[in-house]
Amino acid sequence: MGVLMIGVAWFLATAIFVMVGVEPTRSASAQEALREERAVNVGPTKEQWRLVWKSAPTPACTPDDGLGVVWMTCPCSGFAFGERGDLELVRVGRTSLERLSLTSLFDQDIGNWGQTAILRRWAVRDEDTKAAEREEPEEHAAKIHHRAQVQIMTLRDFDHDGRATEFFVQVAAAPCGKRMGIVVGISKDRPTLHVFGSALRPNEPLVLRADHWDAVARSVGPITRVDWLCGDHGTTSQEELQLQTDAKGIHVVRRFYRCSANGTRGPLIRSEEQ
Repeated sequence: MGVLMIGVAWFLATAIFVMVGVEPTRSASAQEALREERAVNVGPTKEQWRLVWKSAPTPACTPDDGLGVVWMTCPCSGFAFGERGDLELVRVGRTSLERLSLTSLFDQDIGNWGQTAILRRWAVRDEDTKAAEREEPEEHAAKIHHRAQVQIMTLRDFDHDGRATEFFVQVAAAPCGKRMGIVVGISKDRPTLHVFGSALRPNEPLVLRADHWDAVARSVGPITRVDWLCGDHGTTSQEELQLQTDAKGIHVVRRFYRCSANGTRGPLIRSEEQ
């Protein structure tokens, strides 16, 4: 009788999913851990978007991750105090369910953990450096864990299509303190979950600094951003980005300038569209 009831229950659940156009999935297991959920307005429809760990995440760039004070170093910039694991973006609509794996988009060199996704969980405060010097890692971590969770899905209109249906995700850290990331979401001309690319390479993830993505979202026309200053970590050329968003996408032109002897920008060397 128990087996029969289970079979009937699964049949009914399947029928309900088919009626509303959502395929039943066994991948949403009890092992999954919800990182964040929020309502997203897509036209007249309200959807639920979720960042989900496929299993319980592991501490990353935290005082108690077994790596001491690594959270203070450049590779952990933007990731401290975080968690790592296998990450998906799940989109639940009125008549649909969609999943996008994000793990493979993260830099494999972060912490020598291999291919893993890392998200900041708790904010870093000014007093944390001194606290790390006088407290045991477990004691410091316990205090951090009482802080509010950092929001990842901050929805904005990066592609300027009139809808705030995408958000920034940091996937790497460049020397030093440069938070590198992508934009994930949907657009009017591509209404399924995807990682945003440039107009030239729409199917390749466009990786920019967090402050550059912020400038793109705020822009009302072409903008120029300095990506690498003369002398930054020994560079002998200055790199600048011209960014512009239109109906064809996000246009990115990288310009390289020779650095003069006194460390200022010199003549243009070359330009590359990305």
